Amino acid sequence: MQAVNLYWSRFEKESDQDLDHWSESEIQLSELHKLSLISHLKLGHKVYLHTHQKIPNVPSGIAVTDASPFLSRADAHESLCQGHSIAHISDMVRLGACLENGGVMCDMDGVMLKPFPDVEGFIASAPAKKTGGFAPKWGESHPPIFVRDGSWDGKALAAVPMKVSPKMRESVAELIEKIRERLKAPRKDDTEGWNFVMWAFKRFARKFDDCVAYPPETFCPIPAWLPAGKCYSLEHPTRLARYYILYGHHMSDCENILDTAIMVQHFFESAFQDAPLKANDFWMNVHQESFLAMEAEFVIGKDWQKILSQQSHADLSTSHAQAGSS
Repeated sequence: MQAVNLYWSRFEKESDQDLDHWSESEIQLSELHKLSLISHLKLGHKVYLHTHQKIPNVPSGIAVTDASPFLSRADAHESLCQGHSIAHISDMVRLGACLENGGVMCDMDGVMLKPFPDVEGFIASAPAKKTGGFAPKWGESHPPIFVRDGSWDGKALAAVPMKVSPKMRESVAELIEKIRERLKAPRKDDTEGWNFVMWAFKRFARKFDDCVAYPPETFCPIPAWLPAGKCYSLEHPTRLARYYILYGHHMSDCENILDTAIMVQHFFESAFQDAPLKANDFWMNVHQESFLAMEAEFVIGKDWQKILSQQSHADLSTSHAQAGSS
């Protein structure tokens, strides 16, 4: 059974300054999170949802797990109060959990379509713009991802999901400690920022022969290039067509994604923040011709809209102990 490590907590700067208040707070899943979790369960994954808070109404079969063994609540809260992003806490917790249980590090808004590849370790990649002012200038100072078998050009951005191979373990432990030290220090607005985590993933692909680097269409076939509040998955009519070119990138069409992709990483959380993914009627308003509708039907079946809408209104509480109860 493949283990999957996720992390979900939230921090509101104005209301969460008190540690006890923050750690005892109940936080909600978004609607897309529910589809993501169901997609893992459909494939028989053992899903660990790590958190520093309390998450009610989680689909049965998901293990809601205290994240404190990887980073204490006090340390996590202090780093958030200093301005660090919760995404970096998530990186540290998920990487630590991967070392413990051998699982795959995943994001909350990645929807599984097929089983993970049967390899020792891997990194994913996301589309990079090929034209325009923000297109990477590939070269010695910014090399492509190293692709050991030469099956693609590596001109993409390192991304999650990521599976830690046996040969990667020591380097991942060192990366965790680097994140820990960064989180202890006051936040700085520097040019390096936190890109070092994804840069480390790129190095893993070059350094370790048991780490496979996959092209964007395997895990992240849909770019994250729209402004806040929008995403390609919800558009209708959709731009996901093989002849549609954006910033020099040939968009995959819906049918090809469903046929060939292992996961669809949506980047919804950065796109939508608090809305509209928490609306109880969200799924009833998803257009039938959008990619998200096609994807939900692929994962759940023709009754996807009814099933997901019922889950939005139902009490989905589980018997799993909620993190933060101690």
